[in-house]
Amino acid sequence: MLFLTHLLLGILVGLEAKDFFSGGNYLIFFALVLLGALLPDIDEGESKISKWTRLRIISFFSKHRGFFHSLGFVVLIVLVLRVFFGDYYAWGLFLGLSSHLLSDGLTKQGINFFYPFSELRLRGWIRTGSGGEMIFQLLIGGLIVWRLW
Repeated sequence: MLFLTHLLLGILVGLEAKDFFSGGNYLIFFALVLLGALLPDIDEGESKISKWTRLRIISFFSKHRGFFHSLGFVVLIVLVLRVFFGDYYAWGLFLGLSSHLLSDGLTKQGINFFYPFSELRLRGWIRTGSGGEMIFQLLIGGLIVWRLW
């Protein structure tokens, strides 16, 4: 999925999570959801997150939709955040990361949740950058507006 799709889905997840999680600063929680929604694409040198963080070098050591798009990465980074900042903020990052993985799982390219231990891929029907993705973006945008209304 493209940057805008991940960002919109992160916004929707962050808005919905507000009613289910408490225990800290909601703005930091929401920022972590958005970070998580974008972070797995750090393994793509041309992604916005790679350019913003100036960590484009990661793409030389990791293939796109490899480790950074796996449950292993999610568990590792969420546990580290939990140890240092607590459950509330770890949940925010977890929700964002999960939204990214699930939306990439809807694409024809798919993702391998269990990389590098399995070849099993979750694949969907949406072609990245296609009209199908645009419809998905409009749907998510509509849900955001409805949620804010």
